[in-house]
Amino acid sequence: MTTLPTTIGISAGATPDPDLTHLLAHLTSKPSIQSLLVLSRTDGSIIQSSGALSRPSATDGKASEDENGAKSLEKYASVVWNYVKATEEMVGGLEEADGRKVVGKEGGEEKGDGAENGGETTEGEGVKLLRVRTGRREIVIVPDKKYILAVFHDTLSAP
Repeated sequence: MTTLPTTIGISAGATPDPDLTHLLAHLTSKPSIQSLLVLSRTDGSIIQSSGALSRPSATDGKASEDENGAKSLEKYASVVWNYVKATEEMVGGLEEADGRKVVGKEGGEEKGDGAENGGETTEGEGVKLLRVRTGRREIVIVPDKKYILAVFHDTLSAP
């Protein structure tokens, strides 16, 4: 049984949240966890990372291992962030189709109270958990007000 290192990569200029760091260290101790990504809710930038995705990948002869690893990590972050945004847009469309008016949220901040809309409003509803399972891995994504947490599981050792 191997575990990931509990050191967490932190992007330049970011201040680590002690609770978040503790949670990530706890998650990385689980044997089926391959990698963790914590993204900014507003722009998808990488706040923290750990595991196999944050390690350098094989080189193609054109760039150093660190550059390739960073590019790969940024690609995963971009895909996850775009998936969350697209899902939130879909959920908003479904709410509108149901006749509900959803209070807009951008990066966790409320844009209005919905009273001027004249219809039923829903605050705080939206995407809470996304789970995608492929042949290689399972990805669990948890959007929060400040962060997007993506946990990459090994499907061979996951139940």
